[in-house]
Amino acid sequence: ALFNKMKTVAIVPSAGFGKRLGLKVKKPFAKLGGRPLVTYALSVLERSRDIDSVIIASEKECTGYFKKLVRDHSFEKVAQIVVGGATRFQSVKNCLEMVDESFDIVLIHDAARPFLTDDMIRASIVCAKKCGGCIAAVPENDTVKLAGRGGLIKKTLDRSRIYRAQTPQTFRRDIIVKAY
Repeated sequence: ALFNKMKTVAIVPSAGFGKRLGLKVKKPFAKLGGRPLVTYALSVLERSRDIDSVIIASEKECTGYFKKLVRDHSFEKVAQIVVGGATRFQSVKNCLEMVDESFDIVLIHDAARPFLTDDMIRASIVCAKKCGGCIAAVPENDTVKLAGRGGLIKKTLDRSRIYRAQTPQTFRRDIIVKAY
């Protein structure tokens, strides 16, 4: 048990089309195993003992869908559904404005990333407490080239130092609020 448990809020940006996936529906609503993609992350956040509250950023026309989804799946930790902005930055910013000072840690996890685990949540919170912020990332395995104008290759980058950023991205509240 943690003696001085810090309160953690999760922000779930839930907008955008799956253009890279070739989808005709918004990514959070795409089905995976017969379930909307967003329900996977929300289920893990709901079960996590480390998450105290969840705020979803939704496009205005989708807030009714999210209210129904939260009700149908009994996501009791979802405290608010906030209208997001035109960009992910604006959506997260709108959610951060709803986070009061009782929360110490802010975890941001994209709705379209279904493979969130409790271990990822816990490790990111521990890291954010210690370092101020951290992100989940995957080491790059492919050879990566840096190209200049006209697509001419300038050099091969050292892939041992390259990571693909993922979520969760977790921060002490004061740091992420100041950054935004």
